[in-house]
Amino acid sequence: MGRPEKPVDHTVPALGALAEHLRAMRRDACLTYRQLAERTHYSSAQLKRAASGVSLPSYGLVLSYARGCNNYLERAGTAQWRARMQATNLYEEAREAVHRNRIEARASAVRPKPEYVRDIADLSGALRDAWARAGRLPSRKMEARSGGQLPHSTAHAICKGRSVPRDFRQFATFLHACEISGTALGPWFRAWFKICGRPSEKAVAAALQFLWQTDERRIFLDL
Repeated sequence: MGRPEKPVDHTVPALGALAEHLRAMRRDACLTYRQLAERTHYSSAQLKRAASGVSLPSYGLVLSYARGCNNYLERAGTAQWRARMQATNLYEEAREAVHRNRIEARASAVRPKPEYVRDIADLSGALRDAWARAGRLPSRKMEARSGGQLPHSTAHAICKGRSVPRDFRQFATFLHACEISGTALGPWFRAWFKICGRPSEKAVAAALQFLWQTDERRIFLDL
């Protein structure tokens, strides 16, 4: 008899839940890791690591693990499909949880203070603080979050302090990409108007088209 497995690491609960599910499938199939490895394209060490809860395995490994266990049990097609779907759902939850943890680990504890902005340099610094507090997102991720309205090259320049948003739309989409929205945008809008002045009617009309939330529109119009 081999040595008993170490307890599943539940530091990231969703990752631990995936590992527990993988272990349960292998126990139900009465397979050792060596036997399971013979039914997959992965080594027993890789399979054991996937069921440890320490790190996120690849989706291909998880799917192969589930197939190896379910095929050995010769379950009906529907039961196999359900077992694989459960493994897939747990994997997606674990992947999202690991991603959130990585962002939180990179996040700065410094709170941006747009209410103290006096000039362009202050505005640039506050925007960099907002980006750092949001977890220092890659510029391409920010472009994706903005729906393409904030080019990654522009986001990168703003995050590095080499420029500030060129218009109000770019300013607002940068803040949204940093997960600042709703009433939290009030101090930021005030800072923008303080530095850039009152917007033209054309700029107001454009802003109202992309400020979807009612409270954001109200704050903008009040200011």
